[in-house]
This record gives sequence, C-alpha cells and structure tokens, in this order.
Amino acid sequence: MGLACNYYPHCPQPKLALGITHHTDIGFITILSQDHVGGLQVVHRGHWVNVPPVLEALVVNIGDMLQVHV
Repeated sequence: MGLACNYYPHCPQPKLALGITHHTDIGFITILSQDHVGGLQVVHRGHWVNVPPVLEALVVNIGDMLQVHV
C-alpha cells in the first residue's frame, strides 16, 4: 500500500505554470481538501463536470480501481 500527499499552492501567474492535462485517478481512493479556488471535475456519462467547492470540506473521490461499468 502506498500513500502520496501533494500540495499545490496558488500560482500567481497560472499561464506561466506547467501542469498536467485532464486525467482520472488510477488509484483506489483520493481525499481532497477543498478551498475557495475549486477546479475539481468528475467524469459523468462521458463528460467532464465541475464540482462546486465547499470551503474547508474533504472530498472523498473513488478512483478508477473502484469504478463500476454498467
């Protein structure tokens, strides 16, 4: 079992920053601490959908390992 902790502080010049493209979390579970910035999206029925941020909330995101295809 592995654990990765990442922190992405606010970038004062986001157009100059490097980042990653749209992706899904391949792991089992992801726990996100939300703030006022937001940016989280989920794939719902083949489309990326914005998740409105809830200040100081924790989002428990089920990764691809638990995804169910129906």
